[in-house]
Amino acid sequence: MAKKAAAKNAAKADGTDALPADFSYEQSLTRLDAIVRQLERGEAPLADSLRLFDEGQLLMRQCQQWLDTARLRVNEVIEQNGQFSERPID
Repeated sequence: MAKKAAAKNAAKADGTDALPADFSYEQSLTRLDAIVRQLERGEAPLADSLRLFDEGQLLMRQCQQWLDTARLRVNEVIEQNGQFSERPID
């Protein structure tokens, strides 16, 4: 039991466990937008700004990963005469 709790509380090297597991792409993007607006106002104390920046970095990486995965699913690579090209999957 203690091992499960320790594993659950251990931070991953990429920090993705700091993000809510059930956040969708849209929710992550909305949260990222809110963080950017808050940081742009410049009213948060330094410690809070750094925490928000870190959270924003995690969200940005997660959103980019979702977009990369979506692109791979939508495009297929076709070899034609030794050349590679992409076309959408029908």
